[in-house]
Amino acid sequence: MKILLLQRQGLRVAWIALVALFGLPAWGKGEELPESKASLPANASQDTSLCGVVEDYFLHWFDRVDQARATQPKWMVPVVTIPPTLQELFRFDTFFQTLPNGTNLTNLGGGRTLQLVPWDTLEVDLGYPPYLTRSPSSPKAPDGWGDTTFQVKYRLVSSTELEGNYVVSADLGFTAPTADERANSVAHGHAVYTPGVLFGKGWGEIFDIQANLLVSVPDGGPASKLFLYNVVFQGHVAKVLWPELELNGTYWIDGSLEGKHQLFLTPGIVLARFTIFDRLQFGIGAGYQIALTSHPLTNHNWILTLRLPF
Repeated sequence: MKILLLQRQGLRVAWIALVALFGLPAWGKGEELPESKASLPANASQDTSLCGVVEDYFLHWFDRVDQARATQPKWMVPVVTIPPTLQELFRFDTFFQTLPNGTNLTNLGGGRTLQLVPWDTLEVDLGYPPYLTRSPSSPKAPDGWGDTTFQVKYRLVSSTELEGNYVVSADLGFTAPTADERANSVAHGHAVYTPGVLFGKGWGEIFDIQANLLVSVPDGGPASKLFLYNVVFQGHVAKVLWPELELNGTYWIDGSLEGKHQLFLTPGIVLARFTIFDRLQFGIGAGYQIALTSHPLTNHNWILTLRLPF
């Protein structure tokens, strides 16, 4: 509650400062403040109204987040699978992958994002670039920053555990080619668009199934178009434990690996929703990917995930 009050006070101060600096520049020249609205410029009431609307939007930000959460199931965000539910949190993952040549690839960040809920049916994810390291190192694939991912999710329909216990959402991902080396880029220096559908069904508060179907389309270059699918079977035990079993699949539609299929089995667990203070919570989880198909691009992959919902 204290944090919310401070945020509100801070926003009011910020808007007053903006109006003083940009809306009424004559005040900065030593003139007295007007005593009545009659002495304000003709468009002053419109400016004040606009400021009020914007201020009101941010002051009620968490009301919309709470509304979004109150109209969907309280399923946990899986280790790998993109959830169909709307989430407001910061997430940082780390992947420890083994490549076919024996190289150990560490991905710090995992392409995860700051996830925001600006409206009660909309989620916007703002990514940050991961950092990739290899052991042993290679001059052909030096350590460096990877591509940055962004995502927009629109929740089409949803129902809580007390009603239908389901969610269906549309999703559009975008991968910006920000990698400093082509070897660290998802699509060899090209952008990637990933539309898809996300859905899930729960049974009470102890079990749910979440899944998604996605198509990854690069805007050029040698990278392949991909069909991606993920399914997670998730349980809920002792309030804070969320064991899961995932299937994570990739099918190459074209390119040099056309027709190749890769499937991982990923057992995992998440411990979550420990309150730090006020709205801020803490969660941590882990998963282990085991290839079920021959000649996978990676294998025996450990995944660690950190989440801070707010």
